[in-house]
Amino acid sequence: MSVFRPLLLVAQVTILWAMLAAILLLPGRLMISGIEADVLHALDGALRVQAGALPHLDFPTPLGLIAFGLPALGLAQGLGPGMALIAANLAVAAFLLPMLVWLGVTRLSPWTALVVSVWALVEAGGLVHDSTVATTTFALFYNRWGWAVFTCLALLMLVPARTARTASGDGLMLGAGLAFLALLKMTYFLALALPVLVWLVAGRRWHALAVATLTGLAVMAAVTVRAGPGIWPAYLGDLIMVANSDIRPRPGLSLAEIVASPAFVLGSFALLGGIIALRLAGLRGPGLQLLMLLPGAIYVTYQNWANAPVWLVTLAVALHEARGRMDSGARILALPARGVLGGLALVALTQVGPHAINMLASPLRHLGADPADYLDPFDRPGWDDLMFLKERAAMAMAQVPVILPEEPPSDPRSAAEILPVTFMGRSFPACTSTSGLIAQYRERARALAALPDLDPDRVLTADLVNATWAMAGGNPLPGASPWYYGGRAGFDAADWILVPACPFGAQARQLILSELAATGWAFRERWSGEVGTIYERIR
Repeated sequence: MSVFRPLLLVAQVTILWAMLAAILLLPGRLMISGIEADVLHALDGALRVQAGALPHLDFPTPLGLIAFGLPALGLAQGLGPGMALIAANLAVAAFLLPMLVWLGVTRLSPWTALVVSVWALVEAGGLVHDSTVATTTFALFYNRWGWAVFTCLALLMLVPARTARTASGDGLMLGAGLAFLALLKMTYFLALALPVLVWLVAGRRWHALAVATLTGLAVMAAVTVRAGPGIWPAYLGDLIMVANSDIRPRPGLSLAEIVASPAFVLGSFALLGGIIALRLAGLRGPGLQLLMLLPGAIYVTYQNWANAPVWLVTLAVALHEARGRMDSGARILALPARGVLGGLALVALTQVGPHAINMLASPLRHLGADPADYLDPFDRPGWDDLMFLKERAAMAMAQVPVILPEEPPSDPRSAAEILPVTFMGRSFPACTSTSGLIAQYRERARALAALPDLDPDRVLTADLVNATWAMAGGNPLPGASPWYYGGRAGFDAADWILVPACPFGAQARQLILSELAATGWAFRERWSGEVGTIYERIR
């Protein structure tokens, strides 16, 4: 290998990162046209961390320190919320740069290294959730970040090294990558931990195993010094709480549908075909590793909202690289090996293509957005760089039951969506908002302003996302969860309860009101209108 190859790779990924940064930063704002709730969820958590709160210890969340910590760093440096979120994207993309250089130096062909670098950087810095919906949003950012790192680590194991003496670099990359995923979203860590261990042990890569272990332990030690040893049992407790929550047992399709439904079956065929083809072609190591990655990749897809099979990008790249290493005369079941592997890679790429194209287009779509179509809904100085689509902020839509079944549904979520809920003697009809979150929250903020003695920092909204404060010029309710999964987090700090007439999470409203009633606390009604009812807690 030429001594200039590493330098060229460094220059390549640096230029790509700089181009991405320019495209994201040039508008000077972040314009959101969809999935506003999760954007407010990200902002809620980031503000808590900026104020000194720690996830798991000071407020419950299934996401790790990195998820809210990176946006909080931007806020702490004086950036507005829009630029802080974009800066967090760019920070994760920068974290990937050494990984992409290492993959290019040790494993990938030049053109493949370029394609993987473009994909991973845009997946980390993109402005849309992993789906085929052409929108711009920061929602579900943790899934994008997780898939970007997952892709790099999986390719490290699936593509055999072209050079010798890679143990230290491999171990450092695996240790740092797994530590990042554990502190971002545990689902990704669990999906990769066993395949990484098998790859290291089965290949007798003891030096790499030692480096990976030491790297992971060093990160754990740094977190423990910063947050204290209690962070780990608290993190585990939050994960158990969410796993046992009825509010969101799964965010989309079932596992069976992820594997065999018409929308996914071609990807499953390409994956199973790739495992068989690699082993028949004599590449038993990559074939075994692909088999080990199968359960985790499918489970992450199952756990993620929209169920995008982003792992198919990794599969397509791995099969393409294997194809390039086969002799021209090699055969698989009497068929040309290169043709078989290339065909399977094409199937995988075709299946994931719409998701990938949407992600790659998202920064340019945001760059071309017209700020005149967006508005700043926040009553807060310096927050004018996070804007939402006027069309979606001007109205709200809802779903209400028209004909009820004779027997209530056994599923708690379905039952909450069609049955009324009672609190303090008032019956709230069944209603679930389907769009218009910004419009709803703006009206709720106006309702809060009708009470001069109300402190917006002390309002608990009986809904899935407790973000009324954002439109009312306040701050997040201390101790409350940015996304409600159950329990009484933040209840003690609440002096006011806002019960929405039409929540975004009907089951969340029902559970919160049930928990409040179980406390035995006294409340008095202070305001009621179309958007909901406000109660004051009598202390």
